[in-house]
Amino acid sequence: MKKNIAILAVSALLLAGVGLISAVMPSEKTARVAQNKALDFTLVNQTGYDIEAVYIAPTGSKSWGDDVMSGDAIKNGKSVEIVFNPKASAKLWDMSVGWVGYDPEEDVIWEKFDLSTVNKITLKYDEKTDKTWAETE
Repeated sequence: MKKNIAILAVSALLLAGVGLISAVMPSEKTARVAQNKALDFTLVNQTGYDIEAVYIAPTGSKSWGDDVMSGDAIKNGKSVEIVFNPKASAKLWDMSVGWVGYDPEEDVIWEKFDLSTVNKITLKYDEKTDKTWAETE
């Protein structure tokens, strides 16, 4: 009996972590019933490069989890809605971005976004200075 309870507890924890974040491309007609509007935001790509992967995790997490883009790319100049499940509850979030055609070692990581105060994150890159940054609104 104790073994069954332990298995159920572990299963519940794993399920709680699955599907906490997803991306909705502008062309998709998706019902956004299960979302956490306090954390949802628009991610805008103004880097000059296409983005192939976006990972979002609570600050301090040991794992990035799944790519919220699920194989879709965010073309330069385009945006995507990042939608959180109501069960997502961290205050601060980190984001890792991977570029089309580049090694994962070149991914850029931003830390400690307070998504409860952010509606839009615009990613930018200056080729002359080789600096990438994020502007929030």
